[in-house]
Amino acid sequence: MFEALIIIFILVSLYLLLRPRKHKIPSKAIHIASIGKDLYLSTHAASRIKERGVSIKNLREMLESKNSKAVMQPNGRIKVTDGKITAVLALDADVLVLVTIFKNGRSHNR
Repeated sequence: MFEALIIIFILVSLYLLLRPRKHKIPSKAIHIASIGKDLYLSTHAASRIKERGVSIKNLREMLESKNSKAVMQPNGRIKVTDGKITAVLALDADVLVLVTIFKNGRSHNR
């Protein structure tokens, strides 16, 4: 009986470790009026905003500025910059997600 419980425990543990994970969409979002979409912040991006001293207001202004430039990267992500701030965005189904953000002119490879 005890051995059967150990086998069940091991099988359940393996299932939980190896099962395909559903992609979680972050719950933090800001509305970008110029494109009429919400931008969700990944956990990584939310940390980088705080760490790099970029305000949500600065991010929104940069994304809505007509002076900002957007480039599609080979990996399918979208890099948007106004020369001061650069944001990397990704489309996950219909959801726009901020992957990371950094200020230009500073090292962001830590």
